[in-house]
Amino acid sequence: MYGISGFNWIFRLERSRNNRREAQNAKADYRSRPRALPLRIGGISPYKVIPKPFIVKVNLTMPASLKTNVYVDGFNLYYGKMKNSPYKWLNIRCLCETIFPKNNICSIKYFTARVRGTPKDPDQPIRQAVYFRALKTINDLTLIYGHFLTNPKTMPISGTNPIKWVTVDKTEEKGSDVNLATHLLLDAFNNEYDAAILITNDSDLAEPVRVVRDQFKKTVLLLNPFHRYSAKLAQYSDFKKRIMAHHLAGCQFPPKLSDAGGEFYKPPEWNKAPHNKPK
Repeated sequence: MYGISGFNWIFRLERSRNNRREAQNAKADYRSRPRALPLRIGGISPYKVIPKPFIVKVNLTMPASLKTNVYVDGFNLYYGKMKNSPYKWLNIRCLCETIFPKNNICSIKYFTARVRGTPKDPDQPIRQAVYFRALKTINDLTLIYGHFLTNPKTMPISGTNPIKWVTVDKTEEKGSDVNLATHLLLDAFNNEYDAAILITNDSDLAEPVRVVRDQFKKTVLLLNPFHRYSAKLAQYSDFKKRIMAHHLAGCQFPPKLSDAGGEFYKPPEWNKAPHNKPK
């Protein structure tokens, strides 16, 4: 029926069809195989078979907020940020919760000393007492007092040549830095916090902060009231941030407060805007 040439044509057609089937099967088989990726580890086969993709269940639940204590160097905060500011009526808890909204603030310790009146400002102790009263309305806040020492000091008069000397009464606040360091270390030893917020820029606290972080494995969060950081203190902190004027502005007590003793008000002198506005 077919000549030799016809059989050859049929044979080539069938072989072509078979080749196409084999090519399609090989292609499908290749696609179904697990892929191989090169390894760069010496001494191991240059290829490793990776199995087909599989679903991994990941726990996306956020960890509980850090149990946090706050340690405030009252005079460092005042002279660094509040003295020339209209924002002296400051709610410390609000400040910390605004900057660290995910932390669980458990305790606030405010280290300070009672000031004395001066001929230039005899009402200073009264304003301070009113502010302390406002701070006591904050839950879990404790005031811890140091003291002032006044001693005569001989000092040179600026701009004199030859140098002239004068004796002055120099008043210094004592105890706040030692008290703060003591409570910071003791609370870490008793495992009373996971993270500590320090409101200070006192370089004398660098070593206690280092011990808290390196020995007790606590997180240290530094809020700096000044424009520049203490290099010693900053190097041992896990986080550092400058306190800005807008932080203070958004965290003021209401003008009128009340406690067990009745109602009291923000000192009227603190309503006056300063000549030099804080940055």
